[in-house]
Amino acid sequence: MEEQSYTVYRDFRSFTGALSLRMRNPRENQESDYTIALVISMKAFPRFDLNSDINRPTYLFDGN
Repeated sequence: MEEQSYTVYRDFRSFTGALSLRMRNPRENQESDYTIALVISMKAFPRFDLNSDINRPTYLFDGN
């Protein structure tokens, strides 16, 4: 497998949090790449749409 990503969500009273881990294994003699992302969003002003990371899993890592 070249890339795997896992995300854990937590609902706080006025915030929503997500902790994501992405692991990449290159095909050749390159090193593996690990990325950790922590996203905290206010419920009143959400940064990401609902289920936006399901359609595009790298959405939380890109920050766009």
